[in-house]
Parts: sequence; C-alpha cells; structure tokens
Amino acid sequence: MEDLDTTLEKLKILLEEEKLCILNSLKDSSCANRLIEITQEKMDLLSKLSQFSKEEALEKLDKIQELNTLLHINRELIIQNLMFIEDLFEAIFETTKTYSPEGSIKSSGQGFINKKV
Repeated sequence: MEDLDTTLEKLKILLEEEKLCILNSLKDSSCANRLIEITQEKMDLLSKLSQFSKEEALEKLDKIQELNTLLHINRELIIQNLMFIEDLFEAIFETTKTYSPEGSIKSSGQGFINKKV
C-alpha cells in the first residue's frame, strides 16, 4: 500500500490536471473524455485515502487544505463554464426567465428552431 504522502501528491497532480482540462474543455472536446478519466482516478485515490487513520491525516493537514483549495477552484471553474453555456443557449434560443411568487423559475420564449422567419 502506498503511503499517505504519495497518495496525496497523486491527488494533487490529478486536481491540477483537472483544472487545465476544465479551462480547456470549452474549446477542446477531448478534455471532456479526460475529465471522466480523472474523475474515476480521483475516486480510486479517495478510496485509498479512506484506509488511512485520522491521526495520519491530521499530520498532513497542510496538504489536505491545499487539496481542498484546488478542489474549490475547480468547482468554481465548472460553475462558471456551466453559466457560460447557459448564457449561450439563452442568447441563441432567446429564452426569458420569469419568477413566480413561490420563487420558482419559469423559462418561456420562442426557441431558435420554433422561430417564424
């Protein structure tokens, strides 16, 4: 079994690669496939991490906090990408959003395909 330092370092490398793939995913479709692979590799590493004791993990708290920061950055990048894609679809399909008194969002408007020419 690998030691904790090695496993944490592998996870850090994966998170950094994931960040690059997220940044490039809108212009390079091959990044999407790599993101799926990275997700599987991260799950395998997290499974290995679960085998270490709490005491061992507390000794590496700085590295764990660094990984948490990378994870947070990647999550924010993904959210920004999704918002960008949503804005593109709204611009193309000219959808409008209305808010009901209950706070739910309703989209309406003509889609690009349903437009009269």
